Amino acid sequence: MRHALSWGKKITVLNFITTMSKPFRWYLCGMIAAMCMVAADNNIKPYLIKTIINDVGRNDYTYIWIIVGIYALSQTMMVGAWAFFDWCNSKFSPQLTSHIIKSMINKINSYPYQFFQDHLSGDIMSKISNAAHRTPQVIDTVVIEMFQLSITILISVILLTTVSIWFALAMFVWISVFVLILYFSMRKAGILSGNAAEVEAKAGGLIVDYLANMFSVKIFATHDFENKLLSKTLNEYINKSRVKILYLTVFFTKQGLIYSCYIIGCVCGTFYVEC
Repeated sequence: MRHALSWGKKITVLNFITTMSKPFRWYLCGMIAAMCMVAADNNIKPYLIKTIINDVGRNDYTYIWIIVGIYALSQTMMVGAWAFFDWCNSKFSPQLTSHIIKSMINKINSYPYQFFQDHLSGDIMSKISNAAHRTPQVIDTVVIEMFQLSITILISVILLTTVSIWFALAMFVWISVFVLILYFSMRKAGILSGNAAEVEAKAGGLIVDYLANMFSVKIFATHDFENKLLSKTLNEYINKSRVKILYLTVFFTKQGLIYSCYIIGCVCGTFYVEC
């Protein structure tokens, strides 16, 4: 999957993010560590609630206050983890955006003059803007949603091995299938998003150049030509964006159904253990 915002040598999104994030890797590591704590909290709370309910049902209050204290500590840890994540993100995202802009400007400065003859200045500006502002959003999505979900499921499988090795093995097989589906689906989603981003940058470039050359447009009366060119590009953007959105809708629906199967499997496993 190539980066939709690159010129010349093709670069994958992962390589682009890794290269640009390297100067601020400690903030990124802090964000990942915070999500690990949130994932741990997501796993321990259901167990604590179940333990409290069982103890109350048996009228056994020997350790209930200790368990409640652990639950309160876990809740406090989660709040602290999110606060730490936001702090790291406040340091990471603005600096990353600035670094991307500076790096891409320096890269463009090394290009020959022919490059600027072949590319609209507005197109160049749109691609730099997209890279600078959307890369932090992609990282937030991966760290918050994908990484946290992966760690949560991994911890669940580890805990299940203490209950039933066969049930844990079945969940591991399910996770492997889920990861494969996710990998290939995200590759296609990346290609579709890249295609839509290319056309979006082209449309933005046309608008910028249209406004920047308004005097020439009025002098030579090329309004109709500019409008037709922009309309054609916008229609292309609409079509490619629609394809991307529909694909992502189907993908996230499938992801939700697969995750629901995981929840149902966990519930069935709990009843199995209880019986």
